[in-house]
Amino acid sequence: MSNQPPVDKKRCGKVVVCEWQGEKFNSYTFEYNWKDKEGNWQSSKSIPAFALQDLVGASQSMLVKTILSPDKPKPVSTPVYEPTIPPVQNPLGKNEDEEDSLPF
Repeated sequence: MSNQPPVDKKRCGKVVVCEWQGEKFNSYTFEYNWKDKEGNWQSSKSIPAFALQDLVGASQSMLVKTILSPDKPKPVSTPVYEPTIPPVQNPLGKNEDEEDSLPF
């Protein structure tokens, strides 16, 4: 980055995402902020597992702003990974179409 301030900054919880102006494209940085035992603010580029939801929220906030901004090119969509889940086997060994003959 340069000595210039970020173009935009979004916060969700203790996670902050900053947008930086680049020559060809903008880039983004994330940081996690917390207070230490003495009450001093600290920051880290590493984000603890319990703050991942805040990371998602900050990212979504920046993404929505980017998508809705009329002066920026639309982001290229990436395919969404959808895992294929095998069908669940019936423990009785019957298909779902077959009716069960219950004794009652």
